[in-house]
Amino acid sequence: MSKPQRLFCRGGRWTFRAYVPEELRPIIGKREIWKSLGTISHREAVRLSHIESVKADTLFAEARAKLTGVDTGIGHDEPAGVSDADLQQLARSYLYSLERQTPPVPFSQEEREARRDAADDQAAAIAQGIDDAGLQSLAKAAAQERRLRLIDGRDILRATEALQRALLEHYARDADGAELKEERVRETPRSPAFKEPSRQLP
Repeated sequence: MSKPQRLFCRGGRWTFRAYVPEELRPIIGKREIWKSLGTISHREAVRLSHIESVKADTLFAEARAKLTGVDTGIGHDEPAGVSDADLQQLARSYLYSLERQTPPVPFSQEEREARRDAADDQAAAIAQGIDDAGLQSLAKAAAQERRLRLIDGRDILRATEALQRALLEHYARDADGAELKEERVRETPRSPAFKEPSRQLP
């Protein structure tokens, strides 16, 4: 898998850098989003860069909405159609459904490596941005299944981000499972948003 465009390494230290589009710089107030990830493994750096990309893309979506005069409501104090707790539950339930459908880890090392690489590729694709129409449709469908009403652009973006977090957690677990780290991952989730083991999720 190729190195994500926003992930850089110098002297053994990984850094996440996302350049702010020029037209959004007056709103965001900076030229780039920068975060040190430390001296960690390449795989862990890739995982963290996916999470940071989700945050950066959310910030860009908010700024772009302000620039174009489309009020998504992101960052406002007014209540949206769904609460943060609703969206956290949506993400946890979606992760649980993914985990239940995950096939057993293959026996052969070759198959496990292929499974790990596929999970890494899927995580990279998911982390591209919450403005992806397919991902937003998935979020709308998941919300409808849980009878959550997404009443505005803010709700759609927030629900999309919640599902994105669940998918990234799932693919990280699947990649670790392919490396025979499944038990550790199930007991200690990659993201603090998913504190309980998946078998205890609703």
